Amino acid sequence: MVIGKKDEEADIRIAVDVPIPPRWALFVLMALMMLSYLGLQMVIALVVVIWMVITDQSVAPEALASSEMFTWVSLVSGAVGAVATVCLALVWPRLWHWVSSRDNGGIEGWLGWRRPLHLSLWIVPIMTLPFMLLVVLGVTQVFGEAEVDVQLLLFTTPSLRIATSIVVSTIIPLAEELIFRGALYNALLPSKREAVPEWQRQALPLIVTSILFAAVHLLAGFETPAAIVQVTILSFYLGGIRAVTGSVKSSVAGHVTWNLVSALALASNIPL
Repeated sequence: MVIGKKDEEADIRIAVDVPIPPRWALFVLMALMMLSYLGLQMVIALVVVIWMVITDQSVAPEALASSEMFTWVSLVSGAVGAVATVCLALVWPRLWHWVSSRDNGGIEGWLGWRRPLHLSLWIVPIMTLPFMLLVVLGVTQVFGEAEVDVQLLLFTTPSLRIATSIVVSTIIPLAEELIFRGALYNALLPSKREAVPEWQRQALPLIVTSILFAAVHLLAGFETPAAIVQVTILSFYLGGIRAVTGSVKSSVAGHVTWNLVSALALASNIPL
């Protein structure tokens, strides 16, 4: 059921009354979450490579990145990094309160984890599906297939297909949204006390988080024109949902839906 006017007004009052952490502290949280997410993946992968060198594994350096074992390492390290990031996000407000002895609004104040305004949460997956279809068809027609090697390697065996579909449609999108549309978005969002139109308040965090999200995926191997365009559109779509609803829950729902459909399509050998 769509939120009524009274419910919306109550949510707006709650959003205003929730204590907002200092801007610099939000940037610190975002940096720590990014370090947890990307840093752990790099460390785990590096440890495996060093182990293979020490044990004299007979895998050529140029073939290592495409080997099944390294693909499993990439998947597991991504899951570990995402779990650690989500745990950090959940623990951080309590840790900050313990250190500063100040109320900081919990995960609602730090990450925007609140009930969405204007849209019920269940509507987000429903509107994401046709939007995704239009984007995929349009990008494919103009730029060609959007799949990249880093994606295809994760779906080369039945066990990888199952494990990858679970990881990329659950913990990965949750962690990424808490970083970009959660901590970073809140850090860039001007205070409601500033006399500016609402669209101007949302413009800077929407643009910055969308560009950085796309850039991280570019560094992760989404290098083809089709992949770059598609992930950029996805990024701005998720940022738009976050801006309209005022809640990171909405962008999480949209991201989970997108990744789940993509994973199922790749597992079924349907090009997306």
